[in-house]
Amino acid sequence: MKNFVDMFTDFSRRKKIAMQLALDAFLLTVSFLGAMLLRLESFEFAMQPAIWAALLCSVLAAMSAFWGLGLYRVIVRFITGKILVIVGKGVLVAGISLYAAGLLFDAGLPRSVPIIFAVFACISIGGLRFAARTYFRAPNLANKRPVIIYGAGEAGLQLLNALFHGHEFAPVALDDDDLSLQNMSVGGLRVYSPNRI
Repeated sequence: MKNFVDMFTDFSRRKKIAMQLALDAFLLTVSFLGAMLLRLESFEFAMQPAIWAALLCSVLAAMSAFWGLGLYRVIVRFITGKILVIVGKGVLVAGISLYAAGLLFDAGLPRSVPIIFAVFACISIGGLRFAARTYFRAPNLANKRPVIIYGAGEAGLQLLNALFHGHEFAPVALDDDDLSLQNMSVGGLRVYSPNRI
């Protein structure tokens, strides 16, 4: 029987996007509940329909912003730090729309809740994508031959990215003559001096 990762990689692009949409909606809801609980220290707010209407507007606005900014067109294992800008813009839209919807529906949301909500949403949505990237990019050393890349500059980083996604070799370290790069981390791997190989 296939494990979940194999099943997930076999999904069509549409199914993967649908899964991301569902997870993001869930994380936005959990972020809102966490923000309200942190601020009010009780779940009494859950009985007010106006609060749920404000949350629904915020989630729809955030999902639309994520869609328009291209968050769902990015392949998870190839994401970079630039994805945090997209997530940040999307949760900014979510926080502003939560505040506006709270006023529109007279939900009585505390003013700090949209800010706390945006912070929680940014951490959870951005963090989920980086956790998934780390998991999918992790080399399967049992099936790959370990290699050391000479050169930690631009060409070395390009080779590192290519090998991460290949099926034959697993980069385990970088080697460079440049003293300023030695003992640094490039692409998640440590850079060593040639005399330490």
